[in-house]
Amino acid sequence: MHCFRFFCEICSFTEDRRVRKTKKQLRGALTSLLLEKDISRVTVRDVADLADVNRGTFYAHYSDVYDLLHQLEDDLLRRLDDVGSRHNARQSDGKTFRYLTDLFTLASEYSDIFYTLYCRSGDSEFQDKIFNKLKYQYLYEFLSIFGGSESEKLDYCASFIVAGMCTLAKVWIENGMRETPEEMARLGGAFVMHGVEMLQ
Repeated sequence: MHCFRFFCEICSFTEDRRVRKTKKQLRGALTSLLLEKDISRVTVRDVADLADVNRGTFYAHYSDVYDLLHQLEDDLLRRLDDVGSRHNARQSDGKTFRYLTDLFTLASEYSDIFYTLYCRSGDSEFQDKIFNKLKYQYLYEFLSIFGGSESEKLDYCASFIVAGMCTLAKVWIENGMRETPEEMARLGGAFVMHGVEMLQ
């Protein structure tokens, strides 16, 4: 009985690993295709052929290319939420280094997805979700605590900093991410602290 249960667990682990590998191939294929053309021109066959799987395998995991795209987007948004949940502006030491290090680490781990979906994609709704999440999950409160709470000025400053951070990540990825996430966090942190000074 124990041997049978152990065998089932091994089979389940192997299957899960196979599924993860297949999904990774399909997600990578879609990401590559979106660098070449709009999602409206991408077909299931395009994705399956590039991922080297058959269409039946694709449909075992996703209903269509839009379903795959939305799952990619949702996964990145969840990871951003994870980063935000680990940091509390009110408990910080007046610096953003740890938070920004986690953000740039995430950008490096998801560099192809972030670059494709945020920097190159025409999906403005998703881009707005990323922008607002970056603006409000930590930065807005940080600026209000250490810079001041004048709402209109604060909103402009937070928006300006987030736009700069996204551009910074974009250029970093385009340049091959030669610097470490920690080095990028120090650079980004300097921009944030300049924003704090502007609000004081």
